[in-house]
Amino acid sequence: MRATKFRSTGMTDGEGKEVLEGDYVLIPSTMLNTEIIGIIEYKDGQFVARSILSNSIYALTWVFRDRMISEPRSKIIGNIVDNPNLQYKYHGKKENNKW
Repeated sequence: MRATKFRSTGMTDGEGKEVLEGDYVLIPSTMLNTEIIGIIEYKDGQFVARSILSNSIYALTWVFRDRMISEPRSKIIGNIVDNPNLQYKYHGKKENNKW
């Protein structure tokens, strides 16, 4: 069950799910052959995805951008209410390696 107490970003993921503040998102980056796990946060007046491993900040317009047909799309993999320990599943893994 998805948490609904968080604000909507106004965007949907690659599977058509509404993206909410507090969602964890899997962000494929085919240019670097990596995957990034980010958490959706509201920061400095806008929604962003913050990497749970490096704390790097990514604009949602990049995270949920239109990709070429062959590229995988970003998708929600959980949220901080229903999956509070999800970030620890990836603890210790390098962001530049595919898991």
